[in-house]
Amino acid sequence: DVNRGMLNEAVAMFQNGGIRPFFNGLVPTVCRDLVFGGCYTFLRLEIQYRLQLRPEQQWSANMAAAAMATIASGPFNLARNVQYATRSKHVADTLGKVLSDFVRETQSRPTVMEKCKYVQNQLRIGWGTVRVAVGMSFGHWIYDKMMGAYEDSLMAQQRRR
Repeated sequence: DVNRGMLNEAVAMFQNGGIRPFFNGLVPTVCRDLVFGGCYTFLRLEIQYRLQLRPEQQWSANMAAAAMATIASGPFNLARNVQYATRSKHVADTLGKVLSDFVRETQSRPTVMEKCKYVQNQLRIGWGTVRVAVGMSFGHWIYDKMMGAYEDSLMAQQRRR
């Protein structure tokens, strides 16, 4: 394979598969983002509430929630990657097929440890999961700090009036 440049590659993809290759990965990406966002929001708030975390402790709930949300959305990321890897002249496996193959392959492993290793490897649970967890927690911490500074500036403006 030769690097043809983005425009030439897009033309070749269209010639080989029409518009279809440009939609590969769309459904799994939407599903992944819905699962991640829902899990992250629910879990971070639930952890903060149940553990009665003070504001300076909430980063830990955000980090744990992001890690769990990354793992929960992992099967959709797997399907997305499989569809992205499909050559433009071929039809990509559906989300259902990728997920059912994943479940079947996981169940075919003889021991619990081998099943866990397979899932961990296929869903790429590892440093990427840690990166997302730390990044989400840090990003939320920055957001909270900026919102606090904004609210402080609004209150200062109102006091001056």
